[in-house]
Amino acid sequence: MSANPQRARTAVLSARHGAGFQITPLGALSEATIAELVEVAAGCIEEQPQELLLDLVRVQTLSSAALEALVDIQERIAARGGRLRLSNTNPLVLEILHLTGIEHRISVARAGDDDAAEPGG
Repeated sequence: MSANPQRARTAVLSARHGAGFQITPLGALSEATIAELVEVAAGCIEEQPQELLLDLVRVQTLSSAALEALVDIQERIAARGGRLRLSNTNPLVLEILHLTGIEHRISVARAGDDDAAEPGG
């Protein structure tokens, strides 16, 4: 069963965005929301986009399960020649990404920035 990347979900929205898709969690990344995020991302990745833009504007913090999901999504899209880019990350989320080293694997933009820093940048 393939997820339709255009449909609105309970806790995660997705839509075409340039050469890829934008995915927006509508709140905290709970266990259920993380599962839905992974499912929506997998459906988008099936379309072989150049980029997945994950808008974290409504996400206040990241659990270890959320971090694991981000790495999994990054690996899946990279295997198909694309990239994951995080946008609208607040200072706490940025700090978590820095402390865990994930900022070296995934492009990240702070809240209000238009461009994501490249991994390791």
